[in-house]
Amino acid sequence: MYKLVAPLTLFASLAHGAAIPPYPPAGLDGGANIIPPYPPTGLDGGANTIPPFLPPGLDGGANTIPPYPPTGLSGGANISPPFLRRALSGGATLPPYLPPGPYDVRSPCPMLNSLANHGMLPRNGRNIPVEQYISVLKEVGCAADLCGSIAYSALALVPTRKNAAGEIVYGLDDLRKHGGIEHDASLTRDDFNLSPNQDNFSLNQTLYAQLISFANSATGRLDITSMAKARKVRQADSKARNPNPDFGPQQFYAAHGEAARFLLFFGHQFGNEVPVKVAAAVLLEERLPWAEGWVPPKVPIGFALEGATAAAIEAKEALVK
Repeated sequence: MYKLVAPLTLFASLAHGAAIPPYPPAGLDGGANIIPPYPPTGLDGGANTIPPFLPPGLDGGANTIPPYPPTGLSGGANISPPFLRRALSGGATLPPYLPPGPYDVRSPCPMLNSLANHGMLPRNGRNIPVEQYISVLKEVGCAADLCGSIAYSALALVPTRKNAAGEIVYGLDDLRKHGGIEHDASLTRDDFNLSPNQDNFSLNQTLYAQLISFANSATGRLDITSMAKARKVRQADSKARNPNPDFGPQQFYAAHGEAARFLLFFGHQFGNEVPVKVAAAVLLEERLPWAEGWVPPKVPIGFALEGATAAAIEAKEALVK
């Protein structure tokens, strides 16, 4: 699912049997150890070039994050209410789903594309401020630690620029940059070097069908075993056919984190297993699966749960054929 990089130390430690760190991590609970800058030292090639992991306002400081959506999201102040919260309370209809138009851009990530197709992110997919990514991801149940990492990790990895307000922005199309957040051996996208047009962001229907074929036949759901089988097959295929595969340790951990997030965000109502009809809405149509009965998780999903689930997928992957 998502092609977004999370800190590697958590996945690495979980994969080697270490205990899961407490939730929330130190620094998110008001303790003395403030969250360190993200990405870790050296990832961006220099010191202090990336904003802190959590900007002022996510840690309870005076500069609070502005209400969702930020001013101007829909062309003016306070035009778009927080759709999901209002809908959950019965106070509003959902933002309408509209497929992208000819001048809209999309990313390799079905979740972010779905949010743009519902107008929660700008429908054109362009020049989105970091804080807006965070606000919208929180709407669908992403905890502050995970939201911050997802949004801020891209700053060191994809093209960025400043908007008229001086905010650092990047668009969904910037997330296509090969070797940034995007990586080979995706569950639903072609490898960069294997696509005739180096299209690493459009859905590959054959890969989608392959993923769905791994659904549990008894439940009709994608589960940890399904994701382990799919990851193992895709990694082997990329290694065999791609003359220059981009799938080192960082991409390995990112890919398993993406698989974990897919199960957690869209399968939380079913024991972290995703019904095929829900998967079809998200992966085929890039639509939030409200019509299929999905709602965002009530307890926000953070690193601890994602890391444990990613480790479980990796462990199962070593066992499946």
